[in-house]
Amino acid sequence: MNVKKLKKNKKGFTLVEIIVVLVIIGILMALAVPAVMKYVNEAAETKVQSQVRAGYFAAQTYVTNYVGEHPGEDDTKLNPLVQGGDGVTNVNGELGLSAADDGAVSKIECTVENKRVKTCDITVKDSTTVYTATQTKIEKKVTE
Repeated sequence: MNVKKLKKNKKGFTLVEIIVVLVIIGILMALAVPAVMKYVNEAAETKVQSQVRAGYFAAQTYVTNYVGEHPGEDDTKLNPLVQGGDGVTNVNGELGLSAADDGAVSKIECTVENKRVKTCDITVKDSTTVYTATQTKIEKKVTE
């Protein structure tokens, strides 16, 4: 009689029920993960573009301040200030960042015309993509 009571009061899930639940969870994950990763990638791209924009405006500010202190300088003297290693140091200094900080410029090549920064090719820390920045837009640089 005790055996019959035990079988009637048996509670819990069967192996089949557990497997069905796991399959449903797997299907939901397969649908959700790509969508979430899309948003994560878009956020990372937006972050890098914001850092590039900040780098461009920092280069512009650095050149403007330099021209204010040295009004007679021409573009040939101004270009090296926002190119190569000196440009990286000057722009990061204008941003208040060191080379190791998040958002720091790791490579920059700007073109100065009429004592204003016209375009910059900028790469920021933790990114390998080169962006071309102007006053109005930022886009990935197309390499051929």
